[in-house]
Amino acid sequence: MKTLAPLHLAGTILFALLASITVSAQNTPKPPEPSPLIQISWLTGGTWVAEIKGEPGAVTTRIENRIRWSENGQLIKFVTTFISHNKPEVHYEGIYAWDPVKKQISFWYSDNEGNLTQGTAAMVGETLTQDFDIAHMNGRVDKLRSLIVRDTPDSYQWNVSAPKEGKWAELLHLHYTREK
Repeated sequence: MKTLAPLHLAGTILFALLASITVSAQNTPKPPEPSPLIQISWLTGGTWVAEIKGEPGAVTTRIENRIRWSENGQLIKFVTTFISHNKPEVHYEGIYAWDPVKKQISFWYSDNEGNLTQGTAAMVGETLTQDFDIAHMNGRVDKLRSLIVRDTPDSYQWNVSAPKEGKWAELLHLHYTREK
């Protein structure tokens, strides 16, 4: 009996050691996986600038769009400012986030009139397609689509369209360039 006691003790110690290694391995945090937002990360950094030119003699409006990663790396935030007569006015503030249930990029933003926009975004090749609804303060909802087509690392074409007779009809087209 006395010869089995050391073997039993050694077996118990070995089992405890293996169990602690297994528990330790299970508790070791996995390195974070890259955010699915990485596919639109090319939009972050610098200031994207476009101009809306009115009729001849009208004031040109400058649009500045600042797009940044959130502190926790799970959101992309943006603020869009319109500048007319040297007066900046924030028009839109919003976020892009990965929706793990829908398995797609979703976005939300509000404008300076309190309207709320929500939609989804998909990057295919060099084109980011955004389908969204704008819920206006008066209860009306508009369904729109915008396309962001990347020209170079520092420029893209942007348009917004509304459904018309079963097709998308372009409402506005702008060219954005990145200022660093």
